[in-house]
Amino acid sequence: GEFDADEIARNIGDELKKHDVAPLIDPDKVTRVRDADPAKFGTMAITALGRAVDAKQVVYVNLIESGIESDASESSLHGKATARVRVVEVKSGQTLWPLDSNTGGIELSVEIPYSSRTDPVTVSAMHTAMVSRLSDSIAKLFYTWRPEDQHEGDAAE
Repeated sequence: GEFDADEIARNIGDELKKHDVAPLIDPDKVTRVRDADPAKFGTMAITALGRAVDAKQVVYVNLIESGIESDASESSLHGKATARVRVVEVKSGQTLWPLDSNTGGIELSVEIPYSSRTDPVTVSAMHTAMVSRLSDSIAKLFYTWRPEDQHEGDAAE
């Protein structure tokens, strides 16, 4: 979970920076806050974390599910990751987006199809693809993107 969350946050930040979406906080600031007191970090309110890193808004990504699982026969694997995304104003604590804040955010899921290959290399590749696709889907919520804009080497939908 924590490793996936860090990787997803890093990937989203890279994409938002690449598309010049908005000024971004240095991700190392968040790491320093977490490393200073990991137990406290796990229970921090979104607004408290935002204040700790001098942010005006926080793109909050709640990673609900992330993993590679086998089927009942343990002869094939698939991956699935789900996250809920919202933007919170640090000063007021109000959800700025989506406007219907009762939902807790926009929920996105990605699935990696079943594969009969269960070797460690395949598992690692599935995991990397899953994290990359979820990150890409989240980042695309914040900039204009069209399918024809997809370039070779970009994360696939």
